[in-house]
Amino acid sequence: LQDAEPDEIEQLIAEYDQAMAMWGPRLQQTSKGNIGIILAQTKFNSEFALKFVATADKAITDESLKELKEQLKTAREGILTVQALKYVESDDADRADKAFGYLSRSRTKNPFDPAVLYGLARYQEKAKQTDEAIALYAELVSLPMLEAFLQRDWAQKSNAPKRDLPSATLAKLWEAKHGKTEGLDEFKDETYRKRVLAFADKPSGEAPAGNKLVLCELFTGSSCPPCVGADIATGALEVTYPKTQVIVLRYHQHIPGPDPLTNSDGEDRFTNYYRGQGTPTVLLNGAPVNNVGGYLPNSPDIYRGLKNLVNQQLETKATVNVGVNARVVDGTLQLVANVTGLDQLGDEAKDVRLRVIIAEDEVHFLARNGVRSHEMIVRRMVGGPGGVEPKDGKLSIKESIPLADLRASLDDYLKKYEESEGIDFPAKPLDLKRLHVVAFVQNDESHEVLQTNAIAVTAGNSTASNAVTPASGKAAAKKTDRKSTRLNSSHVSESRMPSS
Repeated sequence: LQDAEPDEIEQLIAEYDQAMAMWGPRLQQTSKGNIGIILAQTKFNSEFALKFVATADKAITDESLKELKEQLKTAREGILTVQALKYVESDDADRADKAFGYLSRSRTKNPFDPAVLYGLARYQEKAKQTDEAIALYAELVSLPMLEAFLQRDWAQKSNAPKRDLPSATLAKLWEAKHGKTEGLDEFKDETYRKRVLAFADKPSGEAPAGNKLVLCELFTGSSCPPCVGADIATGALEVTYPKTQVIVLRYHQHIPGPDPLTNSDGEDRFTNYYRGQGTPTVLLNGAPVNNVGGYLPNSPDIYRGLKNLVNQQLETKATVNVGVNARVVDGTLQLVANVTGLDQLGDEAKDVRLRVIIAEDEVHFLARNGVRSHEMIVRRMVGGPGGVEPKDGKLSIKESIPLADLRASLDDYLKKYEESEGIDFPAKPLDLKRLHVVAFVQNDESHEVLQTNAIAVTAGNSTASNAVTPASGKAAAKKTDRKSTRLNSSHVSESRMPSS
């Protein structure tokens, strides 16, 4: 298609349209719409494609084809973006300015489109707006995998001019401005923190008293590229909802490669309890959510799908209450959790279990998939993954756990994994200074989480740094039959490599 002339394509379309006429107006209109979408997706001659999309849109009059008309609208936006990316570097100042304005508006709707970010950065660089160019190049470099996507797109275009990678341009501009490279790594970390969750909606109000909290469980991996979308989307949930409404827990897995945030409790819950098949996997109050696989550009759509489901569940009244308290005394985490309202469950009470999680609030670690900050990382399931069952009509747990022992057990697990796999982790983030204790009641027959509660625990003055630990070294991918899974549903977009 790319090598064809517009006249040839126009003739083929006319012949195809004539052939489709025998099947009636609806199918003929559908074929016109599909052709317009194909022209946009293949980036064939933007002027021709725009003209045809407008013709197809006008021709579609069947009320049942509203969704197709919406798809044509998206196709038109894609064609205009391709045009703007071409014109933004034009020597025609007026044309470049208009293209810059269009791309700026497009960025608001699609904040993680690497081609759009690069086009904007190039414009600012050419205009000698150094600070603005540095900020845009820093997004491409610091946000997960965007530079890699850009590099892949360039490699696929045989006639594309050779360009410096954003990381090289960023270093050059930074050194020209500051006279040295010091401070650039910190700036990239700051850019990540500022931009990666900027699309999240503002914090919501409190849910009515007595309603269910939503427990969001994410099974992910730091070597898993299509886990990025779910990682960032669930992080956006934490921006929108307080922990009195939504609690996110992340269980890391060695899928598809070694992950220093993994532990045996998290592996057991994924493999034996939920019978997980691949990462990412997301469950809301024990119910699996489809179509959470994707990359950073997919994260806003994944977030919106999760948010719709969360809002529905927040309207549910709780049948039981969970109390939890915890504190650190002389380096020992003392916790107690108990459940009230078991008598309201009837026969179901025998199937419920109380589970208590120790989660680390935040770990700064540059993962292989580009995620730099990891929140609410599950470090231990107190009492084991199986949880605690009711006894004499009561359900409670009380434990004292020396943090040094917890840290040592996590370290011992990683050492054994290194030995078994013949690898070395370049970093083992085990700070354990800022923690949450999360307690929840779950029906082991249905997997439904009936209620959740959490409390923050400060384990002394944190020595954790905001600096990100690099993921370099000898850690190699583990050979495994479990692969990253792409999950589909009507709620969120399909996992895919972004293309501009």
